Amino acid sequence: MSKQQNFIKLIMPFAVASMKNNKILASITIAQACLETGYGTSALMMKYNAPFGVKATPSWLNAGGKAFNAVTGEVYNGVNVTITAAFRAYNELAEAVEDHAAILRLSFYNKSKGGKVPYDIIGETDYRKAAQCLSPYATDPLYVQKIIKIIETNKLTQYDNTQNTGDLTVTQYEELKKLIEKLNKDLDGSKIKYAYVDKNMPDWARPTIGKMVDKGYLKGDENGKLNLSDNDLKIYVAFDRAGGVK
Repeated sequence: MSKQQNFIKLIMPFAVASMKNNKILASITIAQACLETGYGTSALMMKYNAPFGVKATPSWLNAGGKAFNAVTGEVYNGVNVTITAAFRAYNELAEAVEDHAAILRLSFYNKSKGGKVPYDIIGETDYRKAAQCLSPYATDPLYVQKIIKIIETNKLTQYDNTQNTGDLTVTQYEELKKLIEKLNKDLDGSKIKYAYVDKNMPDWARPTIGKMVDKGYLKGDENGKLNLSDNDLKIYVAFDRAGGVK
């Protein structure tokens, strides 16, 4: 399986969940993540769970949002320039996907809300029409065409059919776990160990880990210690957010 396919399989369950909850085509979400991260090859974006390249505005920072600085290419008045900008950072991919959906609900991407686009991206079922609503998303004048090409090249519309997508099976979970571990192999997320579901465990992980312990999915050692790493937490939360923990 190619790196491109690996990345698509990683993002797919989150995109499908967003489609069901927010009425944004999964193919659009996946294609944007592919384009913005270079199919997951941007180590910095993946480190900060930021697959959509969303700028960190002053309002985001003032509200306590996390951010990281990165070099990025922009197009101003037809001229390609390179700048350093602040981007939104997230605790997990599911959080990034939800924020992405919140952004696409804004007026810029929806004609009925006054946006200068031909359609509403929310609720649109034609990927070409939905892609046209992304013109305000980036300064690249070819952004829409690139999104459409990614969708068609990778046959991403298969994920727009909810009949073909359901909750994760155990096998799919194991595949997802391996993908996350592979993409995180350069991150030093294995040193910190969390023994219990307490204040030492990150806020974003406690609900999922607590639920998995209560349901018997996770069991500690003879002393009741879970000994979970940061990467373990990310994997289990991804599994939960994708519908794998009932």
